[in-house]
Amino acid sequence: MQLLRTVVGAVLATTVLTAVSSPVQAQKLSDIASVENDTIDARFWKPFAIRIGGFLPYDSDTKNALGTNFLSVGLGYDLKWFDAFLPGKIELYTDYYKRPKNTANFGRVEGTSWGVGLASRFYFLERGWSPYFGAGIGLYNSFASQQLPSTTGTPLYDSARRISIGGKFTIGAELKSGFFGEADYNFLPHPSIFGSDLAMSGWTIRAGYRFSFSKKKVTKAAPATPVYLYSTTVPSTPPPVDSRPLAVLYDGGMKDWIEPAGQIFNQNRAGQVPVVLKGMGSREGRDNILYDKNKVFPAMWLPSDDYWVDKLKRDAANPELPFKSGGTLGESTPLLKSYIVFLMPTEKAQAFERAMALPTYQGKTWALIRTLATKGWGTVGAPANWGKLKMAHTNPTLSNSSMMALVLMYQEFAAANPGKDINNADFKAMLLDIESSVRSFAPSTANLAQNVARNPNSADIAILYESEALRVASATRGLRIVYPSPTANVTVPAAVVQAPWVTPDRAKLANEFIAYLSSDAVQEKTIGSGYRPASASFTNQVTAYFTDKASLGAKASPTNIAPDTDTKTKEGLIYNWNEWVGKKR
Repeated sequence: MQLLRTVVGAVLATTVLTAVSSPVQAQKLSDIASVENDTIDARFWKPFAIRIGGFLPYDSDTKNALGTNFLSVGLGYDLKWFDAFLPGKIELYTDYYKRPKNTANFGRVEGTSWGVGLASRFYFLERGWSPYFGAGIGLYNSFASQQLPSTTGTPLYDSARRISIGGKFTIGAELKSGFFGEADYNFLPHPSIFGSDLAMSGWTIRAGYRFSFSKKKVTKAAPATPVYLYSTTVPSTPPPVDSRPLAVLYDGGMKDWIEPAGQIFNQNRAGQVPVVLKGMGSREGRDNILYDKNKVFPAMWLPSDDYWVDKLKRDAANPELPFKSGGTLGESTPLLKSYIVFLMPTEKAQAFERAMALPTYQGKTWALIRTLATKGWGTVGAPANWGKLKMAHTNPTLSNSSMMALVLMYQEFAAANPGKDINNADFKAMLLDIESSVRSFAPSTANLAQNVARNPNSADIAILYESEALRVASATRGLRIVYPSPTANVTVPAAVVQAPWVTPDRAKLANEFIAYLSSDAVQEKTIGSGYRPASASFTNQVTAYFTDKASLGAKASPTNIAPDTDTKTKEGLIYNWNEWVGKKR
């Protein structure tokens, strides 16, 4: 039972912690530094693996009886179904270990073990090779036998078999060609012979090769057989490319507006190529265009901010990023607008707004946040028993809202410290003080909004888009919106994908959908979803809507708006955050 608890706990801890932190951070850091490779996903799928090498038991008695090296072979098959839930791979594996030996002192001793189970494998990005680590758990069958020499002429013989749960930890490295080397520490059942356990646990060192029986590779050109968005099968005879549904990716926060618009667009064009919408985070959308990551083949994209349009174009033109699909973007069209805001419990929001009006903190929202994070609410006249600030925001390597918060933070620092850039030690100290108030980082703004809706008092400040904050505050009592001073304007664009799979006819349909979304009838409906139309035709309607929400802290026309920052500075801020904060959590 102790072995079972150890293995299960280790596997769960490795999988959960890695899925939440390590591989994601490593991937995004490489991405920000512009040295990324999506090698594992960009190659064609190689689900099969074969391994061969040696097994070295750790127990000295076992080494004396059987020697220091067993033969070890293994087979594996990657289960692609798990790719939708984990950043790594889940493999169905089987391992076999065997060692017979004849000795003068111990007679003939034989040890074998065979197991089958599931193992996780998490990759880090690289240049030409991929380091990885993981863990596995399975059912193992260990067998041991010993035939002792006898002076009476009758040999003494004993054997035993033990079947139980076992497992392994794995570290390894894989080449793009599919060859890999790995080391495992194995927890194996210990059979008992002649009253003593034969300890079978130990290290395995093996070489291996991943391969597929399919001859088709994913290349930079369009794949020979397009895959339908949301389909579960691929027709044996693919239909013409232009009859496929038009895949449109959008940031999940605009679902309440764009999904009904897409339904009406398709109804008005019954019998023609439909538009199929898929919500996902902006970085994930960028990966699906730049690397053709999930074989979605999008023809149009609506990210959370126009920063992502510029970033994708820069990355597509960067020769240091290999394995790209050939996809980039055309010119973008602004569709929606929003602002960066704080969503707070009402009483704390009112105390925060009073503090913002103090001479010390006018136009210095992040200095106020730093004070609350390090010294507590009592320093600004609020109840001391509120303690120190508890803040919630997303992971800026994954999400645009917290990236914009970093921009606001740095702009305030730069204004007070001329000549000091994003790498300055004083800015690092400010950032670390503020981030000390954050317990964990949500993967997306929509996810953070859901968390606040479920538990309104979980944080003193949640950094959200105005649209998300309005939806939560309207449905949840006791919450109020506060605009940082200055706040940041967020513009949601739409752009047509330029890629081998986007034919002129499909680009034309994508442009028609953008024109439809830009029409007055559709733009007006953005207001009810919490966004502001990009069109200036609805000033009166916007003013009326946000004035009606004034009791929640909403403002019809925020006046203190920060200027935009160039993409290179934004990427540098994300990189520094990951180095100073993300990799330490």
